[in-house]
Amino acid sequence: SCNAGYSGAVAAITTSPFYSSTCSAVTCPGNSRGASVVAGCSCNAGYSGAVSAVTSSPFYTSTCSNVACPANSAGANVPLGCSCNAGYSSIVACPANSVGANVPTGCSCTTGYSGSVSAITTSPFYSSTCFAVACPVNSRGSSVVAGCSCNAGYSGAVAAITTSPFYSSTCFAVACPGNSRGASVVAGCSCNAGYSGAVSAVTRSPFYTSTCSNWQTGATGSLVKCQNIQGSPVKITNAHASNVRYVKFTTTSYFSAGGGLNYFAACTTGTSDQASNTASTLKFVAPDANPPGWRYASSNPSSESCNSWWWGPSGNWNRNERGGGWKLQSVVGITVDGTSLDWRTNPGSSASQTYAADNDIILHFCDAVTIQQLIAVPWHQGHPLQATQLQYRDSSGTWQNSGATGAKASGYGLWSGTSSTAQYWTYGAASSTAVSKHWRVQGMKDTSVHSRGCGLQVPQWLAHQIQQVIQ
Repeated sequence: SCNAGYSGAVAAITTSPFYSSTCSAVTCPGNSRGASVVAGCSCNAGYSGAVSAVTSSPFYTSTCSNVACPANSAGANVPLGCSCNAGYSSIVACPANSVGANVPTGCSCTTGYSGSVSAITTSPFYSSTCFAVACPVNSRGSSVVAGCSCNAGYSGAVAAITTSPFYSSTCFAVACPGNSRGASVVAGCSCNAGYSGAVSAVTRSPFYTSTCSNWQTGATGSLVKCQNIQGSPVKITNAHASNVRYVKFTTTSYFSAGGGLNYFAACTTGTSDQASNTASTLKFVAPDANPPGWRYASSNPSSESCNSWWWGPSGNWNRNERGGGWKLQSVVGITVDGTSLDWRTNPGSSASQTYAADNDIILHFCDAVTIQQLIAVPWHQGHPLQATQLQYRDSSGTWQNSGATGAKASGYGLWSGTSSTAQYWTYGAASSTAVSKHWRVQGMKDTSVHSRGCGLQVPQWLAHQIQQVIQ
């Protein structure tokens, strides 16, 4: 009989060579390749198994079978063809302006970009609509990604975020400055009665220029030419004897080509051995809800215009959880040493919260002040506030301990669901020698992990210069 892998037969005959043989090597079966079964066959590409020679028809055994399509692909089997699933092409990385592990697992647009990334089956195996978001209303710039600045007359900042609308903007219209009236600098301010000048919107802090002033005539008269050049000068008595901060001398007419004035000085007579103090209560509640004449600083108020304050980036403040109203719109939050924190109508619904409470609170006054009390407001009982020290900056620029004692106190927080056990952080009176334009609450923090705070109240005493009589 024919050997394994051969097909045919051997028959005896009477002539040399006395046999007839048709044993021939069997060709490789389907789904395999090679010279013959005897020489050896291999499964075709895309098939798995083996071909062996045997002595019975068909003289081979074959286990070559088609391989199924692998993971992340689709099709009947490998020989018939498989295609990568949507988003796969050796696992496509997230495209430009998006972040994520790769397209199959999901990509999201980068901060400041709007759109989405979808997996597709044709090159480049993704479809992306991520585009840079335009600067929002009340700001200018090519896009949020490139950077936006608040328009003239607006204070605040624009930051890129990853959730719709893909930016956070605190650009708000600046209130009309002192000695003027109106809805805002943007809407237009007019100098108050008795003041002259104008208010204009600008793009640099404090986001307006104001020339509103109330110069009053203290005295008028004439100077005789060439007199009083030597000896005693002419003394002109000012009719306004108190609360004078600035003095100017104006020449309204002069002789021929003259008009020269040898010397002019504002002199004082009379003194007081005590500073005159003026009390007021300041409520610092949000970057867009400042005490009159104040603004929220972009970073460090000490290096920005006076009457500015800062408690973390402005973009971290929001009213997202106000719902039907704040708790402090219906109750007095706390009473400390006879001073009540009453925010029911002022600031009322304008109160806000910051997610960056773990920052120093910095205050920059236009006048030198000594702080008698400071009350920092918590979110609710789950976010207790605490600080290290109330400090002022001395004349050398060094921060000093004000001597005020810090203490916790229980009251209602800002959030509507707060209990009366929310932990405030308070300071009593600073030392009488602690007088400065620059103050800070060092080490302020929410002792939970969430870093929330809700503003502060500062009943303060302005330490004015000694009142003088100007002549």
